[in-house]
Amino acid sequence: MKLTAEEAIWEAIPSTIRRVYFGTDDKEEGLAVVGEMLLKVVQDKEINKHLLYNLLDLIVGKLIPELTEDGPAELRRGRVGVVNR
Repeated sequence: MKLTAEEAIWEAIPSTIRRVYFGTDDKEEGLAVVGEMLLKVVQDKEINKHLLYNLLDLIVGKLIPELTEDGPAELRRGRVGVVNR
C-alpha cells in the first residue's frame, strides 16, 4: 500500500517540479524521497490529530454557519448573558 501511495504521489507531480523539488526525475530515486519526505509526515500522530480537528471544524462550520460568525466569547455572551471579565 505504501508503494502504491508513493507511486500515485510521484505520478501526480509534474516532471519539472520533481526535478526542482526532489532533485531527480528518476522514478526509483524519487519514490524513496517521496516515501521519506512526504509519507512520513502523514504518519505523525499529532499532525493527523491536528488535521482531523481542522477538518471537523470546517465540516461543522458548513453545517452550522452561525458558529463561524462569532467567536467563543460572543457565543457565550449571547447564550448566558456573560459579560467580559
